[in-house]
Amino acid sequence: GRGPPASEAKEEEEASGTAERAALGVCGTDYEAFCSHWYQVDARRKQEERVHSSWVWMEKLQAMCTATCSEFDAMLGHLDRLERQRQEVTLKTSRLHQQCEDRIAEQEKL
Repeated sequence: GRGPPASEAKEEEEASGTAERAALGVCGTDYEAFCSHWYQVDARRKQEERVHSSWVWMEKLQAMCTATCSEFDAMLGHLDRLERQRQEVTLKTSRLHQQCEDRIAEQEKL
């Protein structure tokens, strides 16, 4: 009536402990596999984020460069117009100077 003898109880306890350890071992292995997989997925995600942010940065840089080139083109257009105007002023000034010298020369003849 009091249950199994002490040696049988000990054997059952050891068998039960072995089964629990085996179950934990499987779970532990599954847990380790899950963690390993999770860390790989997370590392891949972080790498993809870095690549994506690099592309975003490059696209912003390209947009800035395009805008800067457009501004430079506009400035060069203004400089070309200014150069043409300067040449016109120089030509008119030279003609006016020549006309003045011609008038002075005529006055001296008189």
